[in-house]
Amino acid sequence: MTTLKRLIAATLVAGLMTIAACSGTPGGGSDDPAGVVNAAIAAAESGGFQKIVEFSCAANKDDFANAFGAGGDLSQLEAAGLNPDELFGALKVDFQDATATEVSKSDTEAKVHLKGKMAISFDEAKMREVMKKVLEAQNLPATDQMIDVAMTSMSSALTQTQDLDEDLSLIKENGKWVVCS
Repeated sequence: MTTLKRLIAATLVAGLMTIAACSGTPGGGSDDPAGVVNAAIAAAESGGFQKIVEFSCAANKDDFANAFGAGGDLSQLEAAGLNPDELFGALKVDFQDATATEVSKSDTEAKVHLKGKMAISFDEAKMREVMKKVLEAQNLPATDQMIDVAMTSMSSALTQTQDLDEDLSLIKENGKWVVCS
């Protein structure tokens, strides 16, 4: 079950990384940093965690991967028998009453205040398959009872709404605003 605990902790870190990774749509060149953050929130909600890396500055692209394993890779998840894409594909982020307000802006830097709430949920059928693979990879019985225990733990850990009230630092990179906190 240590692997399960690490998986849950990594998933929670991923949720927090979503906030830090919010930025503009890929290829966009908007001069409105707050609008870019709002667009990123919409992209994160529709594309889930798989969109995170696309929405961060070059200097922080490895931060998401580093949350799961040293050296900017996802080897710890893979060693646990898990395809990271399957995990991230099963997760969904939901922002509630999110407002992005530009605090300051120059030609190359901006600060946007993000306020609201965020909740993480998951597709139960997809997550059951993920948990089954994790248990099997650890040579643990992947019975319905074990999977139910894992699902209950994840559900209680993930479904708690988190308050958001922070300033995001954005920079202009390759003609678009990206978060680089």
